[in-house]
Amino acid sequence: MRLGRAAVTCVATFAILPASAQGVPKGSGPEGTGHREPRIVGGEVAPGGAYPFAVALLTEAGLHCGGSIIGATTVLTAAHCIDGLLPERVEVLAGTQRLDDPAAVRVGVLRYAAHRGADVAILFLESALTQPAVDLAMPEQAALYAPGMPARVIGWGTTRESGNGTSNNLRQVEVPIVEDDRCVDAYRGESVVDPSREICAGAAGRDSCPGDSGGPLLVIDEANRFRQVGVVSYGKGCARRRYPGVYAEVPALLSFITDPDPVLAPVPELERARIAGRSRVGGRMRCAHGPWVGEDITFRYQWHVGFGDDPTSRKRILTPGPRKAGSRTTCTVTGRNAGGSASIASEVVRIRGERR
Repeated sequence: MRLGRAAVTCVATFAILPASAQGVPKGSGPEGTGHREPRIVGGEVAPGGAYPFAVALLTEAGLHCGGSIIGATTVLTAAHCIDGLLPERVEVLAGTQRLDDPAAVRVGVLRYAAHRGADVAILFLESALTQPAVDLAMPEQAALYAPGMPARVIGWGTTRESGNGTSNNLRQVEVPIVEDDRCVDAYRGESVVDPSREICAGAAGRDSCPGDSGGPLLVIDEANRFRQVGVVSYGKGCARRRYPGVYAEVPALLSFITDPDPVLAPVPELERARIAGRSRVGGRMRCAHGPWVGEDITFRYQWHVGFGDDPTSRKRILTPGPRKAGSRTTCTVTGRNAGGSASIASEVVRIRGERR
C-alpha cells in the first residue's frame, strides 16, 4: 500500500472505529492518515516461486500491504501499514503468489514494533512459517544499491496511478536506484526525504503503487541471490517521470530490524474504550481507556458527537451543552509508545436532555 504516491499524503494512523466510521488506509485498499501511497506499475506477473519470502498483509477489507519474511516468526513491513491497528485485525498471507490461493498459509499477528523515526516495522507472528526468509542487504554491500544500479520491487498493488483494484497475482518490475540529491530535490517543498534512512528508486512508467506498501525492494548480490535493500514507503503518484518511489533503507536500519528485544507497540486488554459518567446535557462524560499491555504508554482521546469529519473534542472529559442533546457520541482512545500505537473506540451513546 504504498502511501503517498499521489499527493504525498503522509502515511497512516489507523483508528479502530465502528465499521460505519472507519476510514480507508492508503496504498492497498484502506486508507489512513499520516503518510503517503504505493503499487507495481509497468511490470509483469512474477514467475512462480520466484519470491517465497513475499507475504501479503490482509485485513477484513482485503489486501492491506505487503511484507517480507525475515525469520520464522517475524515479518518486515512498513510502519504506516500497521501503526494504529490492533494486531488481531491483521493476518499474514504466505506461501503463495495469488491472493485467492486456497492453499495459502494464513497466520495471525501477536504484536508488532514500529521504528520511531523510519517507516519500518516488525510483525511477530502467532505461529512459525516454513517459507525461507529473505537475505538483508548489508552496509558493506553498498555497491549493489549505488545510483543507477538495477533493483526490483514486488507487490500485489494497483497497476496504474488511477487504478481502483489491486492485483490478484504478485507482480514485479525493475527500477533503477536514484541518486539521493535528485530524490531530495524532486520532493522539495512536498516531503522531506532523509538519505540517511531512505533510498529512492523508479523511472517513468516503472514504480510501486497503492497496495505495495511494506513490500521489498530487492537487489541481486554476487552469488545471484536477492537481497532486500528497501521497504516500500511512499511517493507522489505512481511511476511519474519526476518522482521516484521512496523506500525505507534496510542497511541503514539493521540495528532496529535485527533487535532481539524491541519496544513493542501497546495493545488494549479490552476490545472497546468506555464512556463513563453521565451521558446527558451538562453531565461529565469521561473517555476511559481501560487496561493496556505495554511500556511507557501515553494516551490520546478524541470525541465525536454527531460523527462529523472532525473530532468535537480532544480532551478526556466532555461536558455536552444543550445543542448536543439527542446526538450520538463516541470516544476513541489511542495508546502510543516508542513501538507504535493502537486505537479503540467506545460504543455509541446518545446524549440525553432537552435540545435548546
